[in-house]
Amino acid sequence: MAMLVARTARAEVFLAPVGGRAFVFGDSRVLCGAPPPGWTLEAGGRALRPPSVREAIGKVEELTIAASAAQCANAGRPARAVATGKLPVLERSSVSLYVDEGRIEADGTNLDKSLVSWPGESNRLESDTCSLSPETPGARNPTEHCIWSVSRTLPVDPAASPVRLWPRGSLVAPDAMLFDEHGRVVAPASMSVTPKKVQIASFLPADAAIDVSAGFGLLPIAHPDAVADVECRGTTCRLEGGQLRVKAPPEGVSQVEARFTVAPGVVTKKPGPVVSKIAILRCPMEPVSGEPFRGLSSARVIVKLGASCARDVDALRFYTGTRSVDVSDKISVHDETYAVLSLGSVDASHITLTAVRTGSEGAVVAIANLTTRIAPSPRSVLEIPGYPGVDFVPYNREAIVHLPRVEGGELVLLPVEGVYSVRRENNVTYVQGDRNAAGLATFMFAFRATGLPKPLSEVNLATFLDPLQRRVREANEPAPFGTSTRTPLAEVLCNDADGKPFAVPPGDRTSISFRQRSSCRLVLHRERISERLGAQRIHVEIEVRQLDGTLRSEASVNERMVLRHGTEPRLAWIKGVLAEYDNVVVRLTHENDENHYLGGEGLLSGAPSLQWSLIFGTGRVRLYATSAIPTGLYRFGGGAGSGALALNFGVLSRLTWVNRDGKEGVLGLEAGIMAFGLTGPVSTSGESLTQVGAVLGAGLSIPIANASQATQAAINLHGWLEQAITTTGAAGVAPRAFIFGPSISIGNVGGTF
Repeated sequence: MAMLVARTARAEVFLAPVGGRAFVFGDSRVLCGAPPPGWTLEAGGRALRPPSVREAIGKVEELTIAASAAQCANAGRPARAVATGKLPVLERSSVSLYVDEGRIEADGTNLDKSLVSWPGESNRLESDTCSLSPETPGARNPTEHCIWSVSRTLPVDPAASPVRLWPRGSLVAPDAMLFDEHGRVVAPASMSVTPKKVQIASFLPADAAIDVSAGFGLLPIAHPDAVADVECRGTTCRLEGGQLRVKAPPEGVSQVEARFTVAPGVVTKKPGPVVSKIAILRCPMEPVSGEPFRGLSSARVIVKLGASCARDVDALRFYTGTRSVDVSDKISVHDETYAVLSLGSVDASHITLTAVRTGSEGAVVAIANLTTRIAPSPRSVLEIPGYPGVDFVPYNREAIVHLPRVEGGELVLLPVEGVYSVRRENNVTYVQGDRNAAGLATFMFAFRATGLPKPLSEVNLATFLDPLQRRVREANEPAPFGTSTRTPLAEVLCNDADGKPFAVPPGDRTSISFRQRSSCRLVLHRERISERLGAQRIHVEIEVRQLDGTLRSEASVNERMVLRHGTEPRLAWIKGVLAEYDNVVVRLTHENDENHYLGGEGLLSGAPSLQWSLIFGTGRVRLYATSAIPTGLYRFGGGAGSGALALNFGVLSRLTWVNRDGKEGVLGLEAGIMAFGLTGPVSTSGESLTQVGAVLGAGLSIPIANASQATQAAINLHGWLEQAITTTGAAGVAPRAFIFGPSISIGNVGGTF
């Protein structure tokens, strides 16, 4: 098997046969350090004797040499020493080169495991090891017959042979120094391999064809330097720059015969001239769509046809080998004719496309050689703008498809009816699934060649399937409930006094007339929600609380619902407002579900998207009646009419202000009828203080239960002017007095204005 060796070597290479004499390094150089095992240092370190045992053959020893021992430390240079077998000797007359078969055969001695080398590509040497023919082992004749595998591109001129012979175990390098058993340098020319006989198989392939549509044709031939002369029957031909130039024969001639006479020193398998038949092609056929893909059942190629083929494509049949190829389309562009050929499944790395004219006994009129390439396995990525890549095909909106690049053309996503549709705009591909599709979708791509004029650039040259399968489902994006102001997606509507609806602004508290409490409703505008946003999973909360903050649980709503685009809105009427200044809070929240929503992980958990707060009461002044039970009043009415009033009872009317939240002011104007001194108290002078009087004044009131309700309980501090209605008639008791003190009141019956 051929071995590649670097053209340039960093270290010198010394090759010496085992058992040979010492060789000198040259230029009075010396070996630095001890010699390798088995090697012997002589002449004061300037010569090195190779080992004497065969086991050392082929072992590479690393050396360091310098101009003198003093320079070893700083100026030493690397070198290599290799023990080889005995120098091979060829019988020059036996060397044969079989060019087309890629081998050299020769007889000689010491050939076992010997090597030959020749220049290869990329500045490297190629080499191969000798294989003895089977008859050689055990034969009495000491001559050995050896076979080496070599390049099929070696020159057929023996004088130009670059092949060199090496002994067994050699390290092949361009500048290696080879020594004989006497320690003398072997000249490279003495080891050259010059073939005595060069054998070739043919100059042209068996299916050779030439296009003569231009009046002549040029056909490359193998080993042009081995041709002494050539002639063609049916036309004229000659060698021209390593090619065979053939003049177009008469119109009816479909094949010519070329007879090659070989140069001296070159032989063929059969004696005499080498005869090759060449098919005459009169229709140029040029592939223009690039290398077709192999391993697919849908491979196509576009060929450009000229001359008579362009005028009569229907009379042509196309083949790859013996398999027929269908013409899927014929296209004319700028007076040029193109044929789209369906190659079908192609497995070979190279194919020959042949055009045959029907009705002329299968005459070949055009041939094109094509190199195929491996079909890619494209994977696409779907993106919905503003969100990371998605793993499904949305049916309610378009997604962008990012397609991989393929050399020589572009991939185009093909629509699949009933599964998904495709739109392309400004070099961006969009896909949208079919709403009725079920199961998984597989993307189908077409490969199209770039750089061709339309409609050639729109021909599908191959189709591929994306290895990924995707579900077709709805893409759900959180609807902007809280940002739509002109056409809100959700709103709370109430009617005014004239019955006209108005929108309650979200956020701030809004005062609504208590009379309009039955007109308020939550409106979810399904008709305004775009279908591209998909299904909305929302949480609706409606809380109704009394003035004191107590929840009216029977009137509250806490529901989860799915909201989709529709033709009519959904309504949720607000109920359970029973008393003035009941507070209603309406909340609308997206469910934090990242598996449902695109970008759902960015939703704030529990944070409402919209919130409305309504207060059902608009009055700012309240007048109400309450019953008061003062237990610690004191009457200031002169010496005979002053004293403590332990137990009292009466009915009061109270006028106070009300804030926006419905809470009464602490201070209010009071008037009423009170019965004082029910336990029979007496004044400091011993007079009875029991009487009924009208009172007018002010009071401080703090509700302690059921605020603003009929059963309100409050503690109070009063300051009244009293006008007696009934008295005891005792002398010295004044009909007017000032009353001051606390009380407990129960009840709150009245209204706000």
